[in-house]
Amino acid sequence: GSALLCGCNAPAGTNTSHEVTSFTGSRESVLEATVTENNMNTSEAYLALSANLLRLNYEENTNMLVSPASVEFALAMAMGAADNETLAQMQTLLGGEATPEEVYAFCQTLMTEMTEEENASFHAANSVWVNENKNYGDFNPEYEALMEKAFGAELNTLPFDEKAEK
Repeated sequence: GSALLCGCNAPAGTNTSHEVTSFTGSRESVLEATVTENNMNTSEAYLALSANLLRLNYEENTNMLVSPASVEFALAMAMGAADNETLAQMQTLLGGEATPEEVYAFCQTLMTEMTEEENASFHAANSVWVNENKNYGDFNPEYEALMEKAFGAELNTLPFDEKAEK
């Protein structure tokens, strides 16, 4: 099964130490712990990222909701346009030793499973937005095809100004 959302809630004053291990490190150390596992495949990397997102965002006596799938999809979409050290770091975080193609295939499978599961209602609204005020040239056709195939995402331009904030 896939972990789409993770959350926890405890009434004020409830001792939750048996439910969630307290995290006292930095955000960087949580992500570092995620990516230093050896021989992780994409599903193991996804589960590690999910667990670490839950630990990272946990606050005692508060409600929380985290969507590891949304984080996975957003990072994988950005990974498609990354290169060099950034690409290597994103690849490690999202797939351990898996290739970018294996990460995209995992995301495509995860999205398909979530949207086609019986008695479930999940709709992804993935898209890529680029500042039209910058001269980036035309979209790379391979990247555009990847975004459509793996994520059902369209690529769009928009002036990143005050109107875009609304």
